[in-house]
Parts: sequence; C-alpha cells; structure tokens
Amino acid sequence: MKKSFGEKLRNIRKEKRLTQQKMASLLNMTQGAYCKYENNQTSPNPETLIKISKILDISLDYLLNNNLNLKNISYSNIMERKNRIKELRTKFHITQKKLAKTLATSQSNISSWESERTEPNQDIYIKLCDIFHCSLDYITGRSNENIYPSDIEAGKSIGIKVPVLGSIPAGIPIEAIEEILDYEEIPKEWASQGEYFGLKVKGNSMEPRICSGDVVIVRKQENAETGDVCVVMVNGFDATLKQIKKDTGGITLVPFNKTYSPVYYTSKEIQELPVRIVGKVIELRGKF
Repeated sequence: MKKSFGEKLRNIRKEKRLTQQKMASLLNMTQGAYCKYENNQTSPNPETLIKISKILDISLDYLLNNNLNLKNISYSNIMERKNRIKELRTKFHITQKKLAKTLATSQSNISSWESERTEPNQDIYIKLCDIFHCSLDYITGRSNENIYPSDIEAGKSIGIKVPVLGSIPAGIPIEAIEEILDYEEIPKEWASQGEYFGLKVKGNSMEPRICSGDVVIVRKQENAETGDVCVVMVNGFDATLKQIKKDTGGITLVPFNKTYSPVYYTSKEIQELPVRIVGKVIELRGKF
C-alpha cells in the first residue's frame, strides 16, 4: 500500500536519525509547523520540498512518488536550480494557452511559473511530470538526468514523447500548431538525430499500406530521396502524405492507392507554387 507523504517523510527522517526539532531548525521553521507535514495537515511548497530532499539526501520523486529506484540519485553536479517548464512545453509544442486549459488554470499562471515569479504547487508539478513524461527532479532543475519514475518501476526503456498532429496547416510552423491530438513515444536515440512529430493520417490515398486513422512518425527535414514517404506541402494547402520520386526535371508525388493518380511537378513549379518537403516518415503505427 502506498504511504502518505507525511508517513513517508516521518519514516525517512527516522532512518536518518533526525528529530522533528532538528528538521524544523534546518528548515528555519517552528517544530509545530513541521509536524503538520508529517501529520498530513499541510503540504510543503516546492521550495521547502527541495530543502527537505536535500536534508534527507533523497530525490523528490522518491519522496513524493514512493519510487525506490530513484532514492539515491546524486545531485552534487547541479550548481543552480531553474525549473524547465518553458523548455519542456516548447519541446512538446504546447502553447501556454493549451497547457493552462489542461491544468485548469490561467495562462498568466503558466507565464509566472516559467519566469519563476511564482512556482506551481506540489499537485501541479506532479501533473506537469505526467504531461511532459519527466521526473520531478528534472522539471524542477534539481537533476540533469530525465528519468520518468513510472517507466523505471515498470522496467520500460526510457523514451521521448512527441506530439501527434491532426494536420499541418500551411504557413504555420509545426511548433506553433495547437491541434495536438495525442503523444507517441520514440526511442531516446532518435531524439539525438533530429526533431520528430506524429501525424494522424486522413483519407485513403495511401491504402492499403497506410490507412486513415493510422499515425506516422515523421522526422523534420527539407530533403529526401526517391522512394521515401514524405509529408509534403503543396501550393499553400495543408500537408499531404505521399511517396516521392525525383528526376532531373522535377518531383512526382505517388499515392499507394491505385485509384489515385500520381502528380508531377516541374522544377519551376516546385519553386513557384511552392512544393516543400516537411519531413520523412520514419515509422508507421497502425491503429485498430
């Protein structure tokens, strides 16, 4: 059975042979105020939580999530603590407005947290960890190693989550798109090779190999080779998914579905329309 925060704090304090009076003194508060933490009457704010974890020499994730695997992580290499909320939000292509809606808070609160004028409370930090698939120690800036507790508990390999988009409207940078349908996990090694996103397929032009409702994982790149399946933007319309074939005079966008005809664009049309490759499909994740 999972222990309450207060019960766990009390047990760890006793393991470290510290009295409540000593803990209160190290935290610069009264013993009565500290006792309320162990009795689950109040919860410490993020700054106090970090102080407690330093005093007890344990990770925030171990203290809050009952994760034994993160108990003895060392943080001696962290010189200056700075939260990573903005960094992670940008990486996941989530706007402040979207994040505020997900957390049932105001956009001004998000802005205040990112600029560190204020900090989220304990519950919000835990929700942020779930959204960004990261540990408390990483998002609060206490650790440079991003370990997601539930993955370690389940014995899973640690990956990176990328947004799944419903469409790629013309003229809007991918990182600014707000229509995020879901998230897919990719291997951590992929993330070091470029920037990725997911795209939910619409229509049947790529059947039978790629069906409507499937998700493709795409690596952002502006060039590709003949035979690659790519996300392509044509003439200012939403991006389309097609196999490409190149020759000296232009490029052909080839559907897999034989009821659709290939479309050829000359080098001149590629420049004038324009025709632009947004990214190359790396993996197909079919949906039932």
